Amino acid sequence: MTATITLYVALPKRGRAVLIVPRDDTVNSLKLLLVERTGLPPQEQTLFFKDTVLDDDVALSSYKLENGYTLRLRRGRLCPEPPLRPLQEAPKFPRGVRRWRVVAIGVQWIVRVWRLACLRQGHVRLDLPGQPTVEMGYARDVSLETQVAMTAAVNSVLLKAPHERDLSDAATIQQWLLCLSKCAPYLIADCIATYDLMPAMELKVYAAGDCIFHQDDVGDRVFIVLHGAVTVAVHKFGCLGRFGTGFVFGDGETPSLAADGSLRRTITVLADYGALMTQVIVLRPTPAVAALVHQLHNMQRVKLNYLYTVAYFRDFPRASMARLAYNCSYVSYQTKTLLVAQGDTISALLLLVAGSITTITHSAHSNTKVLDILEAPQLCGEEYCAGERGSSLTVLAMPGAVVMVMPLPLVDMMALYQPMDMSRPYGGLCPSPRMRRLHTLDRVQDVLYRGTREAKKRSENAFPSTHKPVSMPFLNA
Repeated sequence: MTATITLYVALPKRGRAVLIVPRDDTVNSLKLLLVERTGLPPQEQTLFFKDTVLDDDVALSSYKLENGYTLRLRRGRLCPEPPLRPLQEAPKFPRGVRRWRVVAIGVQWIVRVWRLACLRQGHVRLDLPGQPTVEMGYARDVSLETQVAMTAAVNSVLLKAPHERDLSDAATIQQWLLCLSKCAPYLIADCIATYDLMPAMELKVYAAGDCIFHQDDVGDRVFIVLHGAVTVAVHKFGCLGRFGTGFVFGDGETPSLAADGSLRRTITVLADYGALMTQVIVLRPTPAVAALVHQLHNMQRVKLNYLYTVAYFRDFPRASMARLAYNCSYVSYQTKTLLVAQGDTISALLLLVAGSITTITHSAHSNTKVLDILEAPQLCGEEYCAGERGSSLTVLAMPGAVVMVMPLPLVDMMALYQPMDMSRPYGGLCPSPRMRRLHTLDRVQDVLYRGTREAKKRSENAFPSTHKPVSMPFLNA
């Protein structure tokens, strides 16, 4: 059986053709396959590979072509290379010429040199690129081979009916979502854990130029590009973007909430004209997730800020704090539920995303109990968490509350959450090297600006009326 390779050909009109040809075929047979797509006869086609012109009678294997390589097609035969003579000097303009005309002629001179340089290198661009480059949606540490294999595996899984997918298919989808660079945490937190994502994923096919959704459309679906590319128009900032395989969109960076609890789109997305078809996965989260997406985005920022404060005292790396933040999960309560009982050992922080929770404070010296109702957003757990000692609070989740559970770093839980002794430096916490450096800087500044402080104090003692507030007893009447 003859070995075949898959080649991509960049067409002159910004299109792209995918060809599967035998490895031993000639370049002329490759041009015959492009006749139907471009309408150009073989003698009017010129193929380039890495700025090298491919000869018609030479086999493809001679150029060491592999799977996934891209060739460039140019209209017309290759003309003899013109000699590139650098200009001896810049054009001289007569005095009195208007400035805009001088700039225009100078730009034309620069473009002329640029076109000659491009012609000599083998890729002629008679116009500037009108579209931005395709941005990939995978993380940077995922190799190209892994991306191709993972996309093919997910494509085969999604071709199955939802009731035919098993746990191995769920693991494939889970691994694929974890490799995407912009996959929101709520897509992985609950849906994958309960395999609710399996029947919720659909495979949609869009033709080139189809509008997936407009600005201000209401919807709770999230899309992931599986093949091809999409063009995204961000109206708030007035910019365009072109995104390829693995790009996640539909949740919005700053989504707005509609009256019925759905999300309003802040962008317009079109299937790209350069792709033959764009396959998009539609994720349908539960209505509770769709209504809380905008709050989860904000609470993720609050959560990271709090963890950065923890890292400031404990000298944790900020990257590990970010990983801890993205390992959190959320829980929705429809009835009154006991979260923390008096005397329980706290093993996680509770981040109230929506709704309310009720706390009952038990005093150690009397039978007095203090009832408090906390509204979202609220971070609770650090006030009454004391290592292995029990909690002095009882926490109840009210109906409709959504709580984000953040597991504590077990290694440093004892040292971090012991009660602070404010009579000792740093409240009894072990100062990190960063805190020691800041404390040293404070002492240095104290010495540097001591003279300024003493001069200000002498001025206050000499002229007290200019530094102290004036008494106005009539305002208190």
